[in-house]
Amino acid sequence: MMENMMLGLLGALNSGVTLGLANTILTFGGVVLNLNIVVN
Repeated sequence: MMENMMLGLLGALNSGVTLGLANTILTFGGVVLNLNIVVN
């Protein structure tokens, strides 16, 4: 029972980190795109 809970917790943490990373990359990409538009 405890092992399943731990695995679930790890999975949730992992997906949260993955989503956060993807969000950061997308945000950074958007900022770079905006800067390129402003410069040009």
